Amino acid sequence: MQVVMGASFRALWDSLCPNLSAYGQILAPTGAARLLELQHRAVSDWHRFLYHLTDIALTTQPTPEMTALLSELCERLLTDAHYFGKVRRYPQFHSALASNFCRWSVDGLTPDLLEQGAETVLLHHSELAELDDDNLQSEWRSKTGELVMLWRAWQAALLEKEQLEPIHQRRALLKAMEAVQISESLLLFGFTEF
Repeated sequence: MQVVMGASFRALWDSLCPNLSAYGQILAPTGAARLLELQHRAVSDWHRFLYHLTDIALTTQPTPEMTALLSELCERLLTDAHYFGKVRRYPQFHSALASNFCRWSVDGLTPDLLEQGAETVLLHHSELAELDDDNLQSEWRSKTGELVMLWRAWQAALLEKEQLEPIHQRRALLKAMEAVQISESLLLFGFTEF
């Protein structure tokens, strides 16, 4: 295995260019891939590469359809009397909430765990969380209860519409990757998160 490291993106690319034919596929993050694929035919972004291997489109954020579905649910399930009822008609609310649900899922949180955690905070950490007043505890239960209710309803609606949250796409992708064999050599370029 050959590892190439470089401090400057452009300098590293320029130094590798003469030897790029040794790699069957060059993978770069989406923004870099757009620039580099003009210079070399074997450049592809990571998501496109994974899609060609598995036929699974990977998203990191909820799609507009997912957000619209959450908007419909909020309108149907919430009233002005609910805590989140006052903001249920703001478009930014639905997209932010859908993004949070997806991010929380990726981090391992579920509606059940949120519900358990909210109760644990009240039972064991209310003073630390500054929830030692009955009104604050009632508000806490109301907010978290509404979040749990909306999240569960959204997950059920997504399942019914056969739409996958990003976490389920990732799991399906990982399962599909187990059967994939890559015969060509790959160059991962520009992935600073590694």
